[in-house]
Amino acid sequence: MSIKITDQTNEIQSSNTAGGISYEISAADNALLIASRSFAGAQENSRDTYPLRDLQIIADNGLAETSEQTVEQKIQNLEDTYNAEITPPGRPVGIPESAMLYTTRQPTLSELEGLEAGLMRSLPTSADSGARISIQFIAEEPTGNSRASYLPEQNGGPAIQIWPAARNFPPTQAEDMRSDEQRENGRGSLRGSLEEIITHEYGHRAADNLDVLFEENSQIASELGFHHLPASGEGQSDRWLVRGVDGYFYEEFAGGWTRADRNGNPLNADGQPSDRKQAFRITDDQLNEFAEVPPSSQYAVNPNEVFAEGMLYFRLNEQERAAMGDRTPALYEVIRKYDQMEIDRNYGTDSAGNPRYLRLPNGSINRNTSDSRAQLSEFERR
Repeated sequence: MSIKITDQTNEIQSSNTAGGISYEISAADNALLIASRSFAGAQENSRDTYPLRDLQIIADNGLAETSEQTVEQKIQNLEDTYNAEITPPGRPVGIPESAMLYTTRQPTLSELEGLEAGLMRSLPTSADSGARISIQFIAEEPTGNSRASYLPEQNGGPAIQIWPAARNFPPTQAEDMRSDEQRENGRGSLRGSLEEIITHEYGHRAADNLDVLFEENSQIASELGFHHLPASGEGQSDRWLVRGVDGYFYEEFAGGWTRADRNGNPLNADGQPSDRKQAFRITDDQLNEFAEVPPSSQYAVNPNEVFAEGMLYFRLNEQERAAMGDRTPALYEVIRKYDQMEIDRNYGTDSAGNPRYLRLPNGSINRNTSDSRAQLSEFERR
Protein backbone atom coordinates (compact mmCIF):
# COMPACT_ATOMS: atom_id res chain seq x y z
CA MET A 1 0.00 0.00 0.00
CA SER A 2 1.36 3.43 -0.87
CA ILE A 3 0.75 6.48 1.28
CA LYS A 4 1.63 10.14 0.88
CA ILE A 5 1.40 12.74 3.61
CA THR A 6 1.41 16.44 2.78
CA ASP A 7 0.68 19.66 4.58
CA GLN A 8 -1.17 21.03 1.51
CA THR A 9 1.96 22.71 0.21
CA ASN A 10 4.96 20.52 1.00
CA GLU A 11 5.29 16.78 1.00
CA ILE A 12 6.41 15.50 4.39
CA GLN A 13 6.84 11.80 3.60
CA SER A 14 6.15 9.64 0.59
CA SER A 15 6.89 5.94 0.68
CA ASN A 16 5.67 2.38 0.38
CA THR A 17 5.28 -0.02 3.24
CA ALA A 18 7.15 -2.61 1.19
CA GLY A 19 10.24 -0.47 1.69
CA GLY A 20 10.12 -1.08 5.42
CA ILE A 21 8.47 2.19 6.47
CA SER A 22 5.04 2.10 8.06
CA TYR A 23 2.79 4.93 9.20
CA GLU A 24 0.54 4.98 12.22
CA ILE A 25 -2.22 7.58 12.50
CA SER A 26 -3.11 8.70 16.01
CA ALA A 27 -6.44 10.52 16.16
CA ALA A 28 -6.09 11.38 19.84
CA ASP A 29 -7.43 14.90 20.26
CA ASN A 30 -7.29 15.23 16.47
CA ALA A 31 -3.89 16.71 17.07
CA LEU A 32 -1.06 14.47 15.93
CA LEU A 33 -0.02 12.20 13.16
CA ILE A 34 2.75 9.82 14.14
CA ALA A 35 5.05 8.38 11.50
CA SER A 36 6.61 5.23 12.86
CA ARG A 37 9.58 4.18 10.72
CA SER A 38 10.97 0.68 11.16
CA PHE A 39 13.95 -0.17 8.96
CA ALA A 40 14.88 -3.78 8.37
CA GLY A 41 18.19 -4.49 10.06
CA ALA A 42 18.26 -1.09 11.77
CA GLN A 43 19.33 -0.84 15.39
CA GLU A 44 16.64 1.70 16.26
CA ASN A 45 13.14 2.77 15.41
CA SER A 46 12.32 6.46 15.08
CA ARG A 47 8.98 8.15 15.63
CA ASP A 48 8.35 11.54 14.07
CA THR A 49 5.31 13.64 14.95
CA TYR A 50 3.60 16.08 12.64
CA PRO A 51 0.57 18.31 13.26
CA LEU A 52 -2.54 16.55 12.03
CA ARG A 53 -4.29 19.79 11.06
CA ASP A 54 -4.45 20.27 7.31
CA LEU A 55 -2.65 17.02 6.50
CA GLN A 56 -3.87 15.41 3.35
CA ILE A 57 -3.49 11.65 3.59
CA ILE A 58 -3.79 9.79 0.32
CA ALA A 59 -3.96 6.00 0.41
CA ASP A 60 -5.92 3.15 -1.11
CA ASN A 61 -7.86 2.35 2.05
CA GLY A 62 -10.05 5.44 2.44
CA LEU A 63 -7.67 7.48 4.60
CA ALA A 64 -8.03 10.39 2.19
CA GLU A 65 -11.30 11.24 3.94
CA THR A 66 -9.73 11.65 7.38
CA SER A 67 -8.92 15.36 7.12
CA GLU A 68 -12.34 16.34 5.72
CA GLN A 69 -14.18 14.34 8.35
CA THR A 70 -12.14 16.04 11.07
CA VAL A 71 -13.00 19.48 9.66
CA GLU A 72 -16.71 18.69 9.90
CA GLN A 73 -16.31 17.35 13.44
CA LYS A 74 -14.37 20.44 14.48
CA ILE A 75 -16.97 22.77 13.05
CA GLN A 76 -19.71 20.94 14.92
CA ASN A 77 -17.75 21.10 18.18
CA LEU A 78 -17.17 24.84 17.84
CA GLU A 79 -20.81 25.55 17.01
CA ASP A 80 -21.92 23.46 20.00
CA THR A 81 -19.56 25.29 22.35
CA TYR A 82 -19.77 28.93 21.23
CA ASN A 83 -22.52 31.26 20.08
CA ALA A 84 -21.31 31.08 16.49
CA GLU A 85 -22.29 29.44 13.23
CA ILE A 86 -19.71 28.68 10.54
CA THR A 87 -21.24 29.34 7.14
CA PRO A 88 -21.04 26.29 4.82
CA PRO A 89 -18.90 26.63 1.67
CA GLY A 90 -20.36 27.92 -1.58
CA ARG A 91 -22.71 30.48 -0.04
CA PRO A 92 -22.85 34.03 -1.45
CA VAL A 93 -22.26 36.67 1.22
CA GLY A 94 -22.04 40.41 0.92
CA ILE A 95 -20.88 43.48 2.77
CA PRO A 96 -23.36 46.16 3.88
CA GLU A 97 -23.54 49.16 1.54
CA SER A 98 -21.68 47.22 -1.15
CA ALA A 99 -22.92 45.45 -4.25
CA MET A 100 -19.98 43.05 -4.11
CA LEU A 101 -20.76 39.42 -3.32
CA TYR A 102 -18.19 36.93 -2.08
CA THR A 103 -18.31 33.16 -1.80
CA THR A 104 -17.67 31.19 1.36
CA ARG A 105 -15.19 28.30 1.42
CA GLN A 106 -14.40 25.35 3.65
CA PRO A 107 -11.86 26.31 6.33
CA THR A 108 -8.75 24.27 6.93
CA LEU A 109 -8.09 22.53 10.23
CA SER A 110 -5.34 25.06 10.90
CA GLU A 111 -7.82 27.92 10.52
CA LEU A 112 -10.31 26.16 12.78
CA GLU A 113 -7.61 25.70 15.40
CA GLY A 114 -6.84 29.43 15.24
CA LEU A 115 -10.55 30.24 15.37
CA GLU A 116 -11.02 28.03 18.41
CA ALA A 117 -8.08 29.65 20.20
CA GLY A 118 -9.52 33.10 19.47
CA LEU A 119 -12.98 32.04 20.64
CA MET A 120 -11.56 30.72 23.91
CA ARG A 121 -9.50 33.87 24.35
CA SER A 122 -12.61 36.01 23.71
CA LEU A 123 -14.84 34.57 26.40
CA PRO A 124 -17.38 35.65 27.51
CA THR A 125 -18.01 37.65 24.30
CA SER A 126 -17.83 34.52 22.12
CA ALA A 127 -20.44 32.68 24.20
CA ASP A 128 -22.73 35.64 24.85
CA SER A 129 -26.42 34.78 24.63
CA GLY A 130 -27.09 37.61 22.17
CA ALA A 131 -27.46 37.27 18.43
CA ARG A 132 -25.59 34.25 17.02
CA ILE A 133 -22.56 35.42 15.06
CA SER A 134 -21.89 34.10 11.55
CA ILE A 135 -18.27 33.07 10.88
CA GLN A 136 -17.59 33.25 7.14
CA PHE A 137 -14.40 31.94 5.52
CA ILE A 138 -14.16 33.82 2.22
CA ALA A 139 -12.78 32.25 -0.97
CA GLU A 140 -11.85 35.42 -2.90
CA GLU A 141 -9.01 37.78 -2.08
CA PRO A 142 -10.29 41.23 -1.09
CA THR A 143 -8.82 44.54 -2.10
CA GLY A 144 -6.29 45.88 0.37
CA ASN A 145 -4.61 43.83 3.07
CA SER A 146 -7.58 42.46 5.00
CA ARG A 147 -7.20 39.38 7.16
CA ALA A 148 -10.62 39.51 8.79
CA SER A 149 -13.53 41.93 9.17
CA TYR A 150 -16.30 42.35 11.72
CA LEU A 151 -19.74 43.28 10.36
CA PRO A 152 -22.26 44.39 13.02
CA GLU A 153 -25.18 43.73 10.70
CA GLN A 154 -25.44 41.25 7.86
CA ASN A 155 -28.68 39.51 6.98
CA GLY A 156 -30.15 40.18 10.40
CA GLY A 157 -27.14 39.47 12.57
CA PRO A 158 -23.42 40.08 13.16
CA ALA A 159 -20.69 38.36 11.14
CA ILE A 160 -16.93 37.89 11.05
CA GLN A 161 -15.44 37.38 7.61
CA ILE A 162 -12.06 35.62 7.46
CA TRP A 163 -10.14 36.24 4.25
CA PRO A 164 -7.65 33.94 2.46
CA ALA A 165 -4.71 36.04 3.74
CA ALA A 166 -5.42 34.70 7.23
CA ARG A 167 -4.05 31.34 6.10
CA ASN A 168 -0.58 32.92 6.02
CA PHE A 169 -0.57 33.20 9.81
CA PRO A 170 0.19 30.51 12.41
CA PRO A 171 -3.04 29.34 14.04
CA THR A 172 -2.17 30.16 17.67
CA GLN A 173 0.05 32.56 19.56
CA ALA A 174 2.11 29.59 20.77
CA GLU A 175 3.41 29.35 17.18
CA ASP A 176 4.02 33.10 16.76
CA MET A 177 7.40 33.40 15.03
CA ARG A 178 7.86 37.17 15.41
CA SER A 179 10.86 38.58 17.21
CA ASP A 180 10.41 40.70 20.33
CA GLU A 181 11.25 43.76 18.23
CA GLN A 182 8.58 42.87 15.65
CA ARG A 183 6.00 42.41 18.40
CA GLU A 184 6.89 45.73 19.99
CA ASN A 185 6.99 47.78 16.78
CA GLY A 186 4.25 45.95 14.89
CA ARG A 187 1.32 46.18 17.30
CA GLY A 188 -1.79 46.89 15.29
CA SER A 189 -0.16 46.20 11.92
CA LEU A 190 1.87 42.97 12.12
CA ARG A 191 -0.27 40.19 13.57
CA GLY A 192 1.38 37.05 14.92
CA SER A 193 -1.40 34.46 14.67
CA LEU A 194 -4.98 33.82 13.62
CA GLU A 195 -5.82 33.62 17.33
CA GLU A 196 -4.73 37.25 17.64
CA ILE A 197 -6.76 38.26 14.58
CA ILE A 198 -9.93 36.58 15.88
CA THR A 199 -9.49 38.08 19.36
CA HIS A 200 -9.33 41.55 17.80
CA GLU A 201 -12.52 40.95 15.80
CA TYR A 202 -14.34 39.77 18.93
CA GLY A 203 -13.17 42.99 20.55
CA HIS A 204 -15.36 44.68 17.93
CA ARG A 205 -18.21 42.40 18.98
CA ALA A 206 -17.77 43.53 22.59
CA ALA A 207 -17.68 47.15 21.43
CA ASP A 208 -20.83 46.54 19.41
CA ASN A 209 -22.58 45.17 22.50
CA LEU A 210 -21.64 48.38 24.34
CA ASP A 211 -22.55 50.69 21.43
CA VAL A 212 -19.14 52.33 21.60
CA LEU A 213 -19.67 54.40 18.45
CA PHE A 214 -23.24 55.47 19.16
CA GLU A 215 -23.64 59.12 20.12
CA GLU A 216 -25.90 58.28 23.07
CA ASN A 217 -23.01 56.24 24.52
CA SER A 218 -20.33 58.72 23.58
CA GLN A 219 -19.07 58.70 27.19
CA ILE A 220 -17.34 55.41 26.35
CA ALA A 221 -15.62 57.02 23.35
CA SER A 222 -14.70 59.94 25.60
CA GLU A 223 -13.15 57.56 28.13
CA LEU A 224 -11.07 56.19 25.26
CA GLY A 225 -9.77 59.71 24.61
CA PHE A 226 -11.91 60.70 21.60
CA HIS A 227 -13.92 63.79 20.73
CA HIS A 228 -16.92 63.21 18.46
CA LEU A 229 -17.86 65.45 15.53
CA PRO A 230 -21.22 64.51 13.92
CA ALA A 231 -21.45 64.31 10.14
CA SER A 232 -21.65 67.81 8.71
CA GLY A 233 -23.91 67.04 5.77
CA GLU A 234 -25.30 64.63 3.21
CA GLY A 235 -22.84 61.88 2.36
CA GLN A 236 -20.43 62.90 5.11
CA SER A 237 -19.22 60.62 7.92
CA ASP A 238 -18.85 61.21 11.62
CA ARG A 239 -15.36 62.28 12.62
CA TRP A 240 -13.35 61.22 15.64
CA LEU A 241 -10.58 63.43 17.02
CA VAL A 242 -8.07 62.33 19.66
CA ARG A 243 -7.79 64.67 22.64
CA GLY A 244 -4.21 65.85 23.15
CA VAL A 245 -2.37 66.52 26.40
CA ASP A 246 -1.38 69.89 24.90
CA GLY A 247 -5.01 71.09 24.73
CA TYR A 248 -5.33 70.49 20.99
CA PHE A 249 -7.03 67.68 19.06
CA TYR A 250 -5.55 65.28 16.52
CA GLU A 251 -7.31 63.77 13.51
CA GLU A 252 -6.08 60.79 11.50
CA PHE A 253 -5.23 61.80 7.95
CA ALA A 254 -3.02 60.28 5.22
CA GLY A 255 -1.07 57.92 7.45
CA GLY A 256 -0.49 60.39 10.28
CA TRP A 257 -2.29 62.80 12.60
CA THR A 258 -3.13 66.45 11.97
CA ARG A 259 -3.49 69.00 14.77
CA ALA A 260 -6.96 70.59 14.91
CA ASP A 261 -9.26 72.64 17.11
CA ARG A 262 -12.33 71.08 18.72
CA ASN A 263 -14.32 71.72 15.54
CA GLY A 264 -11.84 69.82 13.38
CA ASN A 265 -10.23 72.87 11.75
CA PRO A 266 -6.50 72.27 11.06
CA LEU A 267 -3.91 74.21 13.07
CA ASN A 268 -0.22 74.87 12.52
CA ALA A 269 2.66 74.35 14.97
CA ASP A 270 1.80 77.65 16.69
CA GLY A 271 -1.83 76.65 17.13
CA GLN A 272 -3.04 79.08 14.46
CA PRO A 273 -5.62 78.23 11.75
CA SER A 274 -4.01 76.66 8.71
CA ASP A 275 -4.83 74.71 5.60
CA ARG A 276 -4.35 70.97 5.95
CA LYS A 277 -1.08 70.92 3.99
CA GLN A 278 0.54 73.41 6.39
CA ALA A 279 -0.95 71.96 9.56
CA PHE A 280 1.19 70.50 12.33
CA ARG A 281 1.57 66.73 11.83
CA ILE A 282 2.66 63.82 14.00
CA THR A 283 3.26 60.15 13.19
CA ASP A 284 1.45 57.10 14.54
CA ASP A 285 4.37 56.47 16.91
CA GLN A 286 4.28 60.05 18.17
CA LEU A 287 0.57 59.85 18.95
CA ASN A 288 1.37 58.10 22.24
CA GLU A 289 3.29 61.20 23.35
CA PHE A 290 0.49 63.61 22.43
CA ALA A 291 -2.69 61.66 23.25
CA GLU A 292 -4.47 62.18 26.54
CA VAL A 293 -5.31 58.45 26.49
CA PRO A 294 -2.53 56.77 24.50
CA PRO A 295 -3.77 53.85 22.36
CA SER A 296 -2.45 50.32 22.85
CA SER A 297 -1.24 50.05 19.23
CA GLN A 298 -0.80 52.02 16.03
CA TYR A 299 -4.30 51.02 14.88
CA ALA A 300 -6.16 53.93 16.45
CA VAL A 301 -8.29 55.53 13.72
CA ASN A 302 -11.51 55.59 15.82
CA PRO A 303 -12.74 54.52 19.27
CA ASN A 304 -14.07 51.22 17.92
CA GLU A 305 -10.58 50.16 16.79
CA VAL A 306 -8.94 51.45 19.97
CA PHE A 307 -11.44 49.45 22.02
CA ALA A 308 -10.92 46.27 19.96
CA GLU A 309 -7.13 46.60 20.17
CA GLY A 310 -7.37 47.22 23.91
CA MET A 311 -9.49 44.10 24.38
CA LEU A 312 -7.02 42.12 22.28
CA TYR A 313 -3.95 43.01 24.33
CA PHE A 314 -5.81 42.80 27.65
CA ARG A 315 -6.99 39.25 26.88
CA LEU A 316 -4.19 37.77 24.78
CA ASN A 317 -1.53 36.88 27.35
CA GLU A 318 0.26 38.13 30.45
CA GLN A 319 3.15 39.70 28.54
CA GLU A 320 0.92 41.81 26.28
CA ARG A 321 -1.37 42.82 29.14
CA ALA A 322 1.61 44.00 31.18
CA ALA A 323 3.03 45.91 28.20
CA MET A 324 -0.33 47.59 27.64
CA GLY A 325 -0.49 48.65 31.30
CA ASP A 326 2.99 50.16 31.01
CA ARG A 327 2.29 51.97 27.71
CA THR A 328 -1.13 53.34 28.54
CA PRO A 329 -2.37 52.98 32.14
CA ALA A 330 -5.42 55.12 31.37
CA LEU A 331 -6.63 52.85 28.56
CA TYR A 332 -5.80 49.77 30.65
CA GLU A 333 -8.24 50.93 33.33
CA VAL A 334 -10.99 51.65 30.78
CA ILE A 335 -10.66 48.23 29.14
CA ARG A 336 -10.47 46.44 32.49
CA LYS A 337 -13.70 48.11 33.58
CA TYR A 338 -15.67 47.11 30.49
CA ASP A 339 -14.16 43.63 30.32
CA GLN A 340 -15.23 43.03 33.92
CA MET A 341 -18.65 44.48 33.15
CA GLU A 342 -19.09 41.88 30.41
CA ILE A 343 -17.88 39.09 32.70
CA ASP A 344 -20.35 40.15 35.39
CA ARG A 345 -23.20 40.34 32.89
CA ASN A 346 -22.55 36.77 31.76
CA TYR A 347 -21.44 35.07 34.99
CA GLY A 348 -23.14 37.20 37.63
CA THR A 349 -22.21 38.87 40.92
CA ASP A 350 -22.76 37.82 44.54
CA SER A 351 -25.33 39.32 46.90
CA ALA A 352 -22.94 42.17 47.73
CA GLY A 353 -22.40 42.99 44.05
CA ASN A 354 -18.89 41.52 43.89
CA PRO A 355 -17.84 39.68 40.72
CA ARG A 356 -18.11 35.90 40.80
CA TYR A 357 -15.34 35.62 38.20
CA LEU A 358 -12.20 37.58 37.29
CA ARG A 359 -9.88 37.60 34.29
CA LEU A 360 -6.38 36.60 35.37
CA PRO A 361 -3.25 38.11 33.78
CA ASN A 362 -2.86 35.17 31.38
CA GLY A 363 -6.33 35.89 29.94
CA SER A 364 -8.19 33.01 31.58
CA ILE A 365 -11.40 33.59 33.55
CA ASN A 366 -11.36 32.15 37.07
CA ARG A 367 -13.53 32.24 40.17
CA ASN A 368 -13.12 35.29 42.38
CA THR A 369 -11.14 33.80 45.25
CA SER A 370 -8.51 35.16 47.63
CA ASP A 371 -5.85 33.45 45.48
CA SER A 372 -7.07 34.96 42.19
CA ARG A 373 -7.40 38.42 43.77
CA ALA A 374 -3.87 38.14 45.18
CA GLN A 375 -2.53 37.09 41.77
CA LEU A 376 -4.15 40.09 40.09
CA SER A 377 -3.00 42.47 42.80
CA GLU A 378 0.61 41.29 42.55
CA PHE A 379 0.53 41.55 38.75
CA GLU A 380 -0.84 45.09 38.73
CA ARG A 381 1.59 46.34 41.39
CA ARG A 382 4.56 45.71 39.07
